[in-house]
Amino acid sequence: MRNPDGYLYRVGRNHALRNRADNSHLPIVDMPEPEWSAPQFEPELRAFMASLPEQQRVSVWLVHGLGYTLADAAGLLGCSRSTVAAHVRRALTTLRRRLEVTSES
Repeated sequence: MRNPDGYLYRVGRNHALRNRADNSHLPIVDMPEPEWSAPQFEPELRAFMASLPEQQRVSVWLVHGLGYTLADAAGLLGCSRSTVAAHVRRALTTLRRRLEVTSES
């Protein structure tokens, strides 16, 4: 896989499009492919992300990976803003613990 970040974006976008019938009021956002090289990150992060429950993984990717607001992510996922916030908070807590991160910066 040459572009794992692009793959995750497409999986999330396809999931949102498949559920379009439930979210017919939401606009489809066609994001261009980013013109950047992948940033350096912890090698274990991909495996840790993959081990998260699906809702947590998708929520954290939409909010922190793609920059969606909690409200926009909630609309795409068909749940409340507070539910997305809880998924993101739990995912980040799990990732920090597994990566042995001691601060939030």
